Amino acid sequence: MVFSSMTFLLLFLPLVLLLYFLVPGLKGKNTILLAASLLFYAWGEPVCVLAMLASTAVNYFCARLIASTADGRKRKAALGTRNTSCRSSVTICRLAVMPGSNARSRFWTRTTPV
Repeated sequence: MVFSSMTFLLLFLPLVLLLYFLVPGLKGKNTILLAASLLFYAWGEPVCVLAMLASTAVNYFCARLIASTADGRKRKAALGTRNTSCRSSVTICRLAVMPGSNARSRFWTRTTPV
């Protein structure tokens, strides 16, 4: 599903917006948005959902660590961990899942002279 598809525009988006405005409280709204995001991406590429869940968990715990400490070194370490995690999950999805990606063809395609 892509953002411009009729399925997204006429079914998915209105349903998510309806649920979002019906659910009370910020925690409930965030849960709806998280579930809708995972469903949206799983619709297009279900293998990447595990990488997204792992990246989301790492982001959450790093953000909690950054917010709870005043030590600049710990905050920078948590931010570096978060950045590395996000970039790694995107790279893994691109290399392992998307067959036409430039990175995969650059690293794993053997060229033979004609």
